[in-house]
Amino acid sequence: MQTIRRLLRMARNYHPAMLGTVFALLGAALLQLVMPFLVQHLTAALTDKSATPRYICAMAGILLGSYILRAICRFFAMWLAHVGAWNFVGSLTLRVYDKLQQLSMAWYAKQETGQIMSRILNDTRNLELLFAHALP
Repeated sequence: MQTIRRLLRMARNYHPAMLGTVFALLGAALLQLVMPFLVQHLTAALTDKSATPRYICAMAGILLGSYILRAICRFFAMWLAHVGAWNFVGSLTLRVYDKLQQLSMAWYAKQETGQIMSRILNDTRNLELLFAHALP
């Protein structure tokens, strides 16, 4: 739990991107709830034969607009999540590199270079997946 808090503190500069992601996902979720409501009203009007061609066209236009708006919200949510995650991972990689530069030669004598590189790259890649996919 302490590690997660520490990572969230380090990602403080990227909270606006994550907040934008949350709002875009909420917009997409709300639109996902509106679409069945619109289809229900259109189906009810068609069933009882009270629908005029103008009403059908208006409902179809609103439904199409809802689908397009939901796609735009999903695009912005995923885009903002990935931009925030990539920027966070980039700054985190630089911090890890700076820390590695401060370590003693005795520490490097005990470690394998490939192991160090593998851990840095894989761990930061996993954090990108966490911030870009799991959190949203």
